[in-house]
Amino acid sequence: MMAKLTFILGAGASAIGGCPVMSNFMSVARRLRETGELGEHAKDFDLVSKFHAYLFHNQIKSHLDVNNIEILYSAIDLIKNLNGVGELKYEESVKAHAAFARLIAVVLEKTQRFQIHFRESRLISNNQNREYFTPVVSGPEGYSELVEYLKIYKEKYPNLSVEFVTFNYDMGLETSMLLQDLQPDSSPAFASTAPDNSEYRIHKLHGSVHWYAEDGDLTGATAELVDSLAKLKDDVSDMVSHASKEYTSISFADKLISLGKRPLIVPPTDDKVRYRALHSNVWDSAARAISESDAICVLGYSMPATDLFFKLFWSISTSNQHDLRKLYLMDIDSSVFGKYKNLVGEPIRDRVSSTFPDMKGVLRSITSDLEKSEGTFSL
Repeated sequence: MMAKLTFILGAGASAIGGCPVMSNFMSVARRLRETGELGEHAKDFDLVSKFHAYLFHNQIKSHLDVNNIEILYSAIDLIKNLNGVGELKYEESVKAHAAFARLIAVVLEKTQRFQIHFRESRLISNNQNREYFTPVVSGPEGYSELVEYLKIYKEKYPNLSVEFVTFNYDMGLETSMLLQDLQPDSSPAFASTAPDNSEYRIHKLHGSVHWYAEDGDLTGATAELVDSLAKLKDDVSDMVSHASKEYTSISFADKLISLGKRPLIVPPTDDKVRYRALHSNVWDSAARAISESDAICVLGYSMPATDLFFKLFWSISTSNQHDLRKLYLMDIDSSVFGKYKNLVGEPIRDRVSSTFPDMKGVLRSITSDLEKSEGTFSL
């Protein structure tokens, strides 16, 4: 009997491995600016910061939490659509909008911590026993634990299908899989181009730091990957061959930008429908994955009250006769339990799990249910 488990990932899943979330993004970006770690992208921060400062200091008749990048990005988007406001001219708002996309990609990649472990080895030659250590890179904390469990599921439950729907832009999940010899596919049009050896589809609803589209394209026809994921593992191995620290970062966005491309990042705004056409295949296949799921696990998506779009997407995606047997939750905010219990229909509210504060806790719960049901999530 075939069963499907779908993970839905929010910012909290990547935050475990070092990435900022919406509420602290600007403060993290500012720290990177002050330490010089943004390099040539300091000018992107300075332009975005100009809009942030203007909006922050001109709130006499209104109040906006412009420290939250969802609100700040939305404000810049609106200023652009209004052909400029006050000192903020249209031409500058267009540049700020593009700068924000680059800044998000670069800050995520500067802060996501890929772990480096040193494997002990011995070399015996000329009657001498020599000890040396070889650096081995693994995924960021959180994703590396998730991948370890995926390997267990793959071995014990060959009939279990696992897919991912993510609102995150980073490459932490894909890279973690590749480093453990699992085959993900997160291309923008994998509905028709999935490689034969791909095992896990990753539906990236808001774009990715390794995607780009030509300026002006609203169909997604020009959406491409910056590079094949197939060669990523070798690239990472070369990157850490002489490492002597506990963490490293991996950059895709810098390569894109050096080629004159802009990372295809859907702004975290309420105007998501306008951007959906950029990669409609991904949205369609994500909805299908959710609709066919026997179990869903939400990792770090707190479902803010303002996100009506997600609630609609969930409702429409689950409007079928397929039985959702379990809904698992992981979030540092225990109040999300009430939000998701109200999200689902009353007949299945008892299938919403308690909220686990960490990755291992929720994965152990899933594993326990798989063992009890022999890999089917049957009730």
